[in-house]
Amino acid sequence: NILILNNTSSVLPEKTICKSAQVQIGIPPGSGNVNYEWLYHPSLNELFVPNPYASPDSTTTYTLLIRNGQCTDTVRQTVVVFSDAISVDATVAQCPGDSVRLTARNTQPGQLLSYEWFPPSLILSGQGTANPLVSPPRDTTFRVSVKNQLGCVYEADVFVDVVSKLPSLNAYSQPYTIGYGDTAQLAFTGEGVARFEWKYDSTLSSINIPDPKAFPLQTTIYTLFAEDSNGCTVSDTTVVYVFRTPCKQGGVYLPNAFTPNGDGKNDILVVRSLSITELYFAVYDRWGQLVFETRNPQQGWDGSYGGKPLDSGVFGYYLKARCDNGEFIEKKGNVTLLK
Repeated sequence: NILILNNTSSVLPEKTICKSAQVQIGIPPGSGNVNYEWLYHPSLNELFVPNPYASPDSTTTYTLLIRNGQCTDTVRQTVVVFSDAISVDATVAQCPGDSVRLTARNTQPGQLLSYEWFPPSLILSGQGTANPLVSPPRDTTFRVSVKNQLGCVYEADVFVDVVSKLPSLNAYSQPYTIGYGDTAQLAFTGEGVARFEWKYDSTLSSINIPDPKAFPLQTTIYTLFAEDSNGCTVSDTTVVYVFRTPCKQGGVYLPNAFTPNGDGKNDILVVRSLSITELYFAVYDRWGQLVFETRNPQQGWDGSYGGKPLDSGVFGYYLKARCDNGEFIEKKGNVTLLK
């Protein structure tokens, strides 16, 4: 290398680094009869070599003086630092779950950027872009991780404020489990509820009162919708479980005695069941003569035959029924008529 000093100034090509990185600058070592001195800068690791390492926090121009005792050359070199130049803005969410647009802005030109947003589960669309659409269920801080063409990584946060916190809502039923044909009381607790309505169901006594009666014939889920003063809605559900006794396990009952004496108590012998859809019921006297029969589940025997009351005695019966679950049942036995 032949180094000619003539009191001139020159500029070396720029070098570009990420923030917190380092890069070697300057010129290769030359003749041994010259002195090298860099104007002081705290980011240089050495001052009296031709090619030190620089680790600036921001774009910096360094100056090197080369002397041979008679002449001095000045060499300048700039290190461009890609700094954390990302800012993020967001619109305000009125209700939890509303769509909100985030916007990441690059304030330092000359960078080719890729984006990754967190938490990813709340990103509706636009992951990998500078303008994703998000859906925060509550006040949420979103973070973007940005990488440029040199592999420099920047991060920035943005807080999305959700104006409405929504009322707390808890729908319940008393009791949760009922027998077939019974009723349950629905109700709810909650703070900040401005308006409410139960989802329409034909088994509810009302949908506009806080505590309607429910009379389901099968297990049913009931839904309550509530709204706060900002017009934001929330819902909750409660289940009423209906327990149905199978026909063969007591779902069909016939008393073993009745008293048709006109006192209004146990005067009619009737098949009792909440699940029968079809019925044949017949009663016979002790000699096997048919004294009563019906196919109407609501019709019973009043203890008469041919329009005349019968005397006390033991009678035989036979019934065959079909339940609403498709099950068939047959029963036969004796019943006592008492006067």
